[in-house]
Amino acid sequence: MKLERLLGITTMLMTKGRVTATTLADRFEVSVRTIYRDLDLINQSGIPIVSFPGTDGGYEIMDGFYLSKQHFSLEDMRTVYHLLQSLDASPFQAISERLASLQPLLLTSSDNHSVIFSLSSSEEERTYIQKWTEAIHQMKQVSFTYTSGTGEVTTRTVEPRNLHFDYGTWYAEAFCLTRQADRLFRLSRMESLLLLLTSFTPKRKKSDPHSIAPIPLHLRFSRDVKQRVLEQFPEQTETFNDHIYVYTEYYHPTYALSIVLSYGSNVEVISHYHCEKKFFKKSRK
Repeated sequence: MKLERLLGITTMLMTKGRVTATTLADRFEVSVRTIYRDLDLINQSGIPIVSFPGTDGGYEIMDGFYLSKQHFSLEDMRTVYHLLQSLDASPFQAISERLASLQPLLLTSSDNHSVIFSLSSSEEERTYIQKWTEAIHQMKQVSFTYTSGTGEVTTRTVEPRNLHFDYGTWYAEAFCLTRQADRLFRLSRMESLLLLLTSFTPKRKKSDPHSIAPIPLHLRFSRDVKQRVLEQFPEQTETFNDHIYVYTEYYHPTYALSIVLSYGSNVEVISHYHCEKKFFKKSRK
């Protein structure tokens, strides 16, 4: 994963001093061009990288610069460490282990941290996360059987882009070869996910009216469902008179529709430019 590689490069520069781009490329099994881009990203993040030409040349962190608590306190690192552990998937475990090797104190007082995360997934979902991240890293196509929110079952072959964790649910973003467009798939609705041998070159994202671009939605709820609304839409609510107003975004009309219909007569769609009529029509049945 890119995050793990960036952390690894930073660690090598901190511990080994001057390192050549070729050495870094061999260590992380990527091209020298990729290493140049990574070093540029590290530079942009505020860690000054200096290049030296010649036979003894290479890259190193600027003399006199060090990562102090102004950048990452022990408590900051501990919070990130426990968050990565709670994700309970191999790629994130590798990063948490690397953090622990950087700061051994992360392993102490593990039963005493003030924030406890619980983001664990099912065994099947963890396997899918692992395969999906491998596919992204290796630029390999993936196939799976997918069940939509309406119950439609299709077989998809896709080119993975990334993973989203949103409101407690994992979503996989990819370019779908079946639909010839970017799509967002809910991991829990996937079955028989396979990492294929077919390689691909990442496509530039297109402007697609049916793509994963978020679409705004304005809802009005009755006070009878106040607690549920506050839990499902944190920091997206306003209370006025006897109603609760929610301004949110969604990625898939069918999924948004299922959420709205689950509130029955306690919700009203105030505005939605794409499928407002569809919401009203179905909610009246």
